[in-house]
Amino acid sequence: MFRKKYSEAKKVLSEILKVCINDSETLVMMVEILIAENKLTQAKKWLDNILVLYPNNPGALYNLGVFYSNKKQWKKAIKTYEKSITLYDKDSKKIEIADAYQNLGCVLWEDSRREEALEAWKTSLKYNPKQKQAKKNLKEF
Repeated sequence: MFRKKYSEAKKVLSEILKVCINDSETLVMMVEILIAENKLTQAKKWLDNILVLYPNNPGALYNLGVFYSNKKQWKKAIKTYEKSITLYDKDSKKIEIADAYQNLGCVLWEDSRREEALEAWKTSLKYNPKQKQAKKNLKEF
């Protein structure tokens, strides 16, 4: 079922990109679908292209962190999550910031930086008290 939905979403995004070829949000959404489909090589190519055009795009950097996390490249993931957090608008992108802190906590944990991971999860909840995964991680660890 998801495969069909992803395919439909990619078709819609492709149509949008025909009209707005370099729309950063549409490009990032395409990357998110590729990552969800576990097409990491394709996702990385898209991310590289996006970051050439928009080197400070927080959504692209966040997804680069996801890519590095999936590849178990913890230090690169940490760096890109941290950079994405600094670039998100603190007033309008609270959920995105919370998600970035949540993921940052996970990669810090994997990198044996336990105290920093706990702080990242706590910070995630400051931005979005409903962030379920951060709550779960704080309970478990």
